[in-house]
Amino acid sequence: MTSPRRRVLRTPRELPANSSQSQATQRRAEVKLAQARAALQRWVPRLKRALNAVSKHQQQVARLEKRLAEFSRR
Repeated sequence: MTSPRRRVLRTPRELPANSSQSQATQRRAEVKLAQARAALQRWVPRLKRALNAVSKHQQQVARLEKRLAEFSRR
């Protein structure tokens, strides 16, 4: 018979005091977040245009397939 897995009990890590190193790390993370948000903001309009174009092409293909199906039924 198998025995249940044992849980490893670890003491919780203590949060470091507001050291200059942790503040610098936080600032770097904030800068990266701002850059990522700016990049996303630049890409969203382009992505919307691409999705609209794909949607229009799908509609056109569906219309043409329907028209060809009507011809083949005649």
